[in-house]
Amino acid sequence: QKHSELFTLMITLVEASILLGLDYKLINTSIGVQLLFAHLNKFFAILRNKKPALTTKWVRRGNYHWEVSPNKAIEKLHLKITPLREGIKRTLNSL
Repeated sequence: QKHSELFTLMITLVEASILLGLDYKLINTSIGVQLLFAHLNKFFAILRNKKPALTTKWVRRGNYHWEVSPNKAIEKLHLKITPLREGIKRTLNSL
């Protein structure tokens, strides 16, 4: 089931990028490579006296399996969930 959730998320991201006219490529990397990149990013940020764009904390946070559900918002706040495609179209039309 986790694979189907990941696949659904990937399809959603692709649809959103198409609607927004974005063309980003995702690269599947191991946690070690991601952490190495975060350390290098921090090193070069220190050299330039800037804040790093990516930290090891965010890499670890992003690799945690996040379970999200709109059920609480629907049950307690009686919110209606808008499909992603429709929400993006509404947002773009309002700009």
